Amino acid sequence: TDNNCYIGTNSTVIGGVTMEDDATVAGCSVATECVGRGQTVIGIDTTTSKLEQSPDRSASVFARSCVALHLAGVLLWLSAAGTGSLTLWVLQDATSSTLDGLSIHARTTWISLIMGVAVGLFFPFYGGIVNLISKTVFVGTYRPGNIEFDSRGLVQYWAAMAISMLKDDSVRVHLGGTFLENLYYAMMGARIGANVFLDSVYFFEPNLVTIGSNTSIGLSTTLAPHQVTRNAVELAQLNVGDRCTTGVNAVLHGRDLLQDDSTLSGKSMGLIGTRMKGAYSGYPARRTGVAFQPKRPSLPAWYILLTHPVSALWGSFWWIILSVRGRLCFRKLSFEKGGSNSRPDYPSHFCGQYNSCDGPPFSIRLDCGCWTSNLRLLVLKAGSYVEADESFRGHALCRFVSYSLSFSDDKLTAAEGRLSFGWWHVPESIVCLRLWREEDDWMAGHSWFMGDPHETVRFRPSRTTLSDA
Repeated sequence: TDNNCYIGTNSTVIGGVTMEDDATVAGCSVATECVGRGQTVIGIDTTTSKLEQSPDRSASVFARSCVALHLAGVLLWLSAAGTGSLTLWVLQDATSSTLDGLSIHARTTWISLIMGVAVGLFFPFYGGIVNLISKTVFVGTYRPGNIEFDSRGLVQYWAAMAISMLKDDSVRVHLGGTFLENLYYAMMGARIGANVFLDSVYFFEPNLVTIGSNTSIGLSTTLAPHQVTRNAVELAQLNVGDRCTTGVNAVLHGRDLLQDDSTLSGKSMGLIGTRMKGAYSGYPARRTGVAFQPKRPSLPAWYILLTHPVSALWGSFWWIILSVRGRLCFRKLSFEKGGSNSRPDYPSHFCGQYNSCDGPPFSIRLDCGCWTSNLRLLVLKAGSYVEADESFRGHALCRFVSYSLSFSDDKLTAAEGRLSFGWWHVPESIVCLRLWREEDDWMAGHSWFMGDPHETVRFRPSRTTLSDA
């Protein structure tokens, strides 16, 4: 390293890497290549930062931090004094008639006792209100970007953070693990989905945090969208997807992305800007496998009957027809001639023939349907996507049912399909097809009553398909 270089906490500089004058490696970052003059490495990305302009800059930053802390202290004292005076006035007015016959010492003792109980009960709410007011007064809304150390915004930011570090603890300790914690951070500006469990979370810059539905954030997990560099405070978006889990004392930073159905183990932290999909653990967090997902129970039949009475009757009618046709007769199934795989926008991994691995042999094709790329929608008409020379379970269903497959990811590897019998579109809460890709194979299974797929079938590409690929 040359002169005036900085290396942050929990950072790594790979052997052979040189750091020129005024270079910086931020906390929780890795420098894999040489860092030029005035450059900053954040995560694994290198950016050019503004160089210091004068030797008095450190004194200026110190002065600004003192002003910020002084403003925070003034607001805290004003809030405490106002709240205490209001509480004493209310207690004095409410208990004056009750305590009239007592001596001054007894009256003081009772008022102190009642005030202590009131403070113990309402202190978390008082802390939350003060924090909300200070954030509104000093900052307003946190937005992605850099807060330069030479700017006025640094005073506002540090004043709000000083109050937040004091008052958030009262909320986190007393209300942690309850719906009130979710409500508080939602009022502070965080976007929190349904069925989210927060367990005493260290929550910074809530406007920059998004948490999906059915997610659990473990005890004392830190969600910190900020990153302090030598010249500025960087604020960035932090996203946690649906059905995610973090362990105890895990850490997520700005620009991190915990994707759907992923897990970050306890006391784990990824490099800044890490996109995590699956199970991650350690520091820096590395992928250890596919995240465990609990089984999804099916909805009760009576609920489906009450919510979709007409569809339940039609479903019973078609179930009888398919059962009779499946047991009494079988007609050979064949693919529709002239698939859509000649279109340039047709995904390559849809093309070709895929053969079933279990039970009687039959084949499917995904390139015999109608593909709409901008909607990620694949429509397979009844009887056109299956080929079979002998009977198999479900052959009657394939002859009559059409599928509308909606893909949820950019790589087009997972989809949910709606079933249609002619003009009747089956509600997805009754049955839908779930299709996903595992390496070169396709997995398919029907989900009944919103539960997990039953009787999943694996389809492997034929030799012809592999040779074409």
